[in-house]
Amino acid sequence: MIFRLAFITFSLITAFVPAVFLLPRLALGRRVRMLIAFSLFLVSSQFLVNSLFGGSMFYPAWPPPVVFAWGTLNCALMVFFFMHVPGYLFLWCLTVRWRRIIVAFFVVSSVAVTAVGTYESVKIPRVNEIELAFDNLPHEFDGYRIAQMSDIHCSQITPRSRFEKIVRRTNAAKPDLVCLTGDYVDGWVDQLGHKLEPFSGFTARDGVLAIPGNHECYWGWSEWRPFFENLGFVVLENSWTNIVRGPASIVVAGVPDVASSRPLKRGVDGRKIRDGDVTVSGPNHEAAFAGAPEDAFRILLMHRPHAARFAAERCNVRLQLSGHTHGGGLPGLYCLVSHWNQGHVRGMYEEGRMKLYVSPGTGQWAGFPLRLLNPAEITLFTLRRSKK
Repeated sequence: MIFRLAFITFSLITAFVPAVFLLPRLALGRRVRMLIAFSLFLVSSQFLVNSLFGGSMFYPAWPPPVVFAWGTLNCALMVFFFMHVPGYLFLWCLTVRWRRIIVAFFVVSSVAVTAVGTYESVKIPRVNEIELAFDNLPHEFDGYRIAQMSDIHCSQITPRSRFEKIVRRTNAAKPDLVCLTGDYVDGWVDQLGHKLEPFSGFTARDGVLAIPGNHECYWGWSEWRPFFENLGFVVLENSWTNIVRGPASIVVAGVPDVASSRPLKRGVDGRKIRDGDVTVSGPNHEAAFAGAPEDAFRILLMHRPHAARFAAERCNVRLQLSGHTHGGGLPGLYCLVSHWNQGHVRGMYEEGRMKLYVSPGTGQWAGFPLRLLNPAEITLFTLRRSKK
């Protein structure tokens, strides 16, 4: 509830500040000011209107083109807000003519930035190839290839063709294993399941391993889990599996997101309610590796890049694959995202003898469909045995 109120409040602020403090300084006619102010508040009220009349804040009952256009305009307003707020420090001392010129520049820049960010969010993600060396990797796995995807965020505005192209691009990279690290959906199974059916087409030799993220817990994980299993995924929730090559093997374990301890489902009135049928109590590293060989090379799949030091020291994990952060989202948010994710935002980190990779995501959340200087990716790891 606090998260939703924060989104609604901040969106309205992005309209309130320019309407109250900026427009009066531009010497516009009263009707023009009222029209612009009304437009600003209409755009910024996206989440409020969705909550009150659209059925769901992040999956409203509007046609997808309307949802996409409204969300894009709201992003443009937020970009304008961050651009023009510093201008208040000097706008008051300029002539009206120069105020209008500068504000027009901010408007054009906001539209341009939003256009670029929107394109970045909808284009098919690139394959980012990374080579990792480990001293205890079995010889049989030297050259082993793992494709990671995270934060795919299938929603009402995401076409099925996007996932068909992602599967083709992933298969073309020829991974031995595909690992999906959470946040695949923003909607119910009957709304979005048909869009994700192409994910049954992954051709990796060792299949697809998946863990739930927080968004699956918000949209009925008790229904999404069997759907993914029917696609051929092996779902890991505080459990592990062996990947075998001849006499050698590596252990891959997965833990659910912390939101799995309070999952939601759709009630009879269509609203979300607590799902009492789900018994997973949250991530448990020790349970995830219970019974696994102690001397095996260990990989951990965890949606949030948390507890990395614990995984390295207590569970002897050598590689952790995570997501959740969307690479920090937008420039300027890095410090905030880092604070809430134990210093991890995007890319590779060292935690003792363990390597932690935080994916920037393979999609973009429909609540804020914008990426800036932060491209999405399909990450392809090639494991190497260190010569040391």
